[in-house]
Amino acid sequence: MVLWQLGTRRGEVAGLKVDDINWRRGEITVRGKGNRHEVLPISTDVGEAPLLCLHESHRRIPTS
Repeated sequence: MVLWQLGTRRGEVAGLKVDDINWRRGEITVRGKGNRHEVLPISTDVGEAPLLCLHESHRRIPTS
């Protein structure tokens, strides 16, 4: 969703950290080539997508 709606590159998305998302402002900081930083607005569905991924990956971790 981040790739499609924000027009980011896959390397930029792969480099995202949880702290790059400002939930209160509805913004995401994307780091690009040459140490370039760009702050982009995010919609609710784009903001929820990383949370869903984190939630789903947490479920796959064995409990034992």
